[in-house]
Amino acid sequence: MIIGLGVDIIEIARIKKVYNKFPWKFVNKLFSDREQKKLMTLHNPNEYISGRFAAKEAVAKAFGTGIGQVRWKDIEILTADEGYPVVNLHGEALNKAEELGVTKVYLSISHSKTSAVANAILWSD
Repeated sequence: MIIGLGVDIIEIARIKKVYNKFPWKFVNKLFSDREQKKLMTLHNPNEYISGRFAAKEAVAKAFGTGIGQVRWKDIEILTADEGYPVVNLHGEALNKAEELGVTKVYLSISHSKTSAVANAILWSD
């Protein structure tokens, strides 16, 4: 059963501007150590950062809170060996998931040349 649905779209240029101005402050605020490790392997990280930003927003919106009660690092998005995004919840996001009976978070991330979009579904068995 679907418990929550969230979607977010972001302009890559907007993320690039902030990242170029405050690279480490921005990255440390948004990403876990494991997410940062992946980021450091990328030649051009703007699409990755934008997609993950949109994805975290989408997951937070699916909880009905948005970012605020749920923090950026409470939502960790890694990549499975097969290439799809995997969501790990921590802190308030994990508490909220348990409260709502969420058993799985489905996530899709896509990019164009100018935008990144993400869709998140909170699922309960």
